[in-house]
Amino acid sequence: MNNVSFDLQPSLYAAADIVLTPSRAQHACMGVTIKEAMAASIPVIGSDSGGIPEAIVHNVTGLIVPLMKSGDIDNAAFQDAIVSLIGQRDKWASMGEAARERANELFSEETTINRTAAIFTRCMPKNA
Repeated sequence: MNNVSFDLQPSLYAAADIVLTPSRAQHACMGVTIKEAMAASIPVIGSDSGGIPEAIVHNVTGLIVPLMKSGDIDNAAFQDAIVSLIGQRDKWASMGEAARERANELFSEETTINRTAAIFTRCMPKNA
């Protein structure tokens, strides 16, 4: 699904048990979907590409699946990751809870504003 309206997103995340974010580009950005899923207490299974591993803590907030040596997505490894969470509701729930905590810690509006203000403060001339 592309360009999903903001009104529809909460119901889609509420219906999801796991969010998959495979990416074969080594320079893939972290993506808003990962942040939104984590904020919605949903574990994320993502590739070890780009900024994705900066958000997902393997076996804590979700699972990181290595790319194949060719740089392509390892579909079998993604399948194994999904299967490893199916039937383990406690593990899935604890990952979701940890994901939400991490999203609040790293990506909340307050954190973003405070980090941005700190950068501006450091860059201001001392005599201003």
